[in-house]
Amino acid sequence: GDTEQWKKFANSLKLQMGMLIADSDPAKSETVVSQAVDSGVFTSSSDDMKIAFESAAPYTNPVYAALVLSGRDDYVPTNTIVNMMNSVNDPR
Repeated sequence: GDTEQWKKFANSLKLQMGMLIADSDPAKSETVVSQAVDSGVFTSSSDDMKIAFESAAPYTNPVYAALVLSGRDDYVPTNTIVNMMNSVNDPR
């Protein structure tokens, strides 16, 4: 309900988008980042944006839906991590 916090949230998203394009378009990135920061972004944990997900579909956490509700059970580690763990005797 606090419109100033919503503006900070929007500007924080804008800041993130500006940072994402830094490698592909540095000039545009600098402009977007400067605009976002000048307009006000989240600066502390008291500015958190939280989304309360419901326990029933379709309003559940998308990660939960993709990993649990979908019924998938084919998640396995890659050779890269398994080899590294074996080399340091990691029992997991």
